[in-house]
Amino acid sequence: MYWRHGYGGETGTYRKGLQSDSRLRGRRIIEPLPKSKSGLGDFAEEPKYVEFIVNVDDNGDEVYHTCNPYKLSHFPEENAAGKLTLVHFNKQVLNKYYDEPSKYTVEDSMVRCASLWSMKIDNHDPDKVCVFLDELGISLPHVEQEHWRAHNIPPEGGVSETFGRRNFGGEWANSDQPDVLFKQSYEQLQKACDEYLGWQLLKPLGSEDEYRLKRLRIPVSDEQCDFDDLVQDLQTILIESIDVKGLRRLLSEAERVNLKGKRSIEVLGEILSFHSVEDADHRISFLQKLQTLRSKGSGHRKGGDYQKIANYFGVDSLGQREAFIGILKQTLDTVDFLISIVQSGKLGDKNDADC
Repeated sequence: MYWRHGYGGETGTYRKGLQSDSRLRGRRIIEPLPKSKSGLGDFAEEPKYVEFIVNVDDNGDEVYHTCNPYKLSHFPEENAAGKLTLVHFNKQVLNKYYDEPSKYTVEDSMVRCASLWSMKIDNHDPDKVCVFLDELGISLPHVEQEHWRAHNIPPEGGVSETFGRRNFGGEWANSDQPDVLFKQSYEQLQKACDEYLGWQLLKPLGSEDEYRLKRLRIPVSDEQCDFDDLVQDLQTILIESIDVKGLRRLLSEAERVNLKGKRSIEVLGEILSFHSVEDADHRISFLQKLQTLRSKGSGHRKGGDYQKIANYFGVDSLGQREAFIGILKQTLDTVDFLISIVQSGKLGDKNDADC
């Protein structure tokens, strides 16, 4: 620390008109943390690991085992837990990650938190999620292990066929879950449009709507709010994203007159009909009914009109969860149909447009 006092006129001061000036400066040295708080070397804290249910004994009591990978073996002794011991969880364990799509991503056989961590999972069963015991210890920080522990259930049954064929059979196996398949087909449609059209039949989602595709999944319960949100997501991804301007460019000026005032689904239907595309009617009908379900449901106060369209999709007879699975399957069929149309060249060819 030092102190300075200067005298003088115009040239001896820092500011004009002052006969003197002073300046006080100092530094304070802050002591470091004690070594015991440094977290380094011998003072580093031991990693924490959660115990999970890995079995049920003959008395019906749950058997727990740590997920510490250093205490697991590839070849455990009889009735002991090993690295590949399967731990089971209810499907709600993934809701946290679906509900924060800016931070987490749930993919085919994988859940990840940006670039911080990722974990292999079996998410191909409609009612549960399975994870290898050592994956829980290797991949997850302790706070995430606690989250999974809260959804841990006693083991019942094995892994899904898809997961089993991939991890134990060494086979290439696609998922049979419609939400996973829909996301794959949506990506395939984008690639097909790039390759054959040079423009996107479904306009890419903006940054404000990307979360809708990321969080799309089969709901775990029959909650009306979840059903409404997921129907809205499909409406945005599939219907509101139809590139009407791109479709109009496929017609001459005279032919476009018939499209005046028509909405996106009607425009798509007219274009497919004009190009003599077969089997388009029931796909267009499905899109119209899906739009009605959204507009009469999450778009407005529910009434008699909503009940009619909900009955069509089997909401009352099947429940919201099973009804949405049916909607996803029809949506998947529609996207696969669009892929085939794009690849057929019936909507034009980008190479012809470039000539």
